[in-house]
Amino acid sequence: MKKSLWTVEPSEARSILGKGLEGEPDFPDAIHDLDYLASRLGEWPPLLDLVNAFLRKSVEFEYRTVQGAILRANRALDKRGLVYFDVNRIEDRNETAAKAIEICLEWLSPEERERFYELAAFPADTEITLDQINQLWSGTCEIDGSGTIAICRKLHDLSLLLKFDKATGIIQISEVIREYLKNSNPL
Repeated sequence: MKKSLWTVEPSEARSILGKGLEGEPDFPDAIHDLDYLASRLGEWPPLLDLVNAFLRKSVEFEYRTVQGAILRANRALDKRGLVYFDVNRIEDRNETAAKAIEICLEWLSPEERERFYELAAFPADTEITLDQINQLWSGTCEIDGSGTIAICRKLHDLSLLLKFDKATGIIQISEVIREYLKNSNPL
């Protein structure tokens, strides 16, 4: 079977999905579960990055094992109706990306979600300065530069930002995230 140009090899998919979890005691026992989850996500890197962030947060903040975090991710995806998708169909990619993004949004407060959705004002794959973001956000809430940095850091840690460079004051939004913001923005 020919691989899609959108996907990576199963071993690379497992590596992306398991990044940052390798040191956990049950990681070796979770390899099969990681492979299954990677397959379920179509071995598509943007989804693997998003779900990896969800797994890391589950292990770090809920004190779950890797296997427990994978189970939680699968249940969250089940709840949102992810059964199968064709990575070669843009509609399927967008719909499935939305489901993966939404499980990451669980880690944000309602106020942080609002700030995330406000990023729809910016284009994808373009360098955006923290000053621009602070200006946007200060129009809708009381926030200062350190608050902007804290939210951007959290969004980046959840793979909701493609880039966050505090030193240069630059962020970037990926095309996948921008598409979600454009189509799913409740604001």
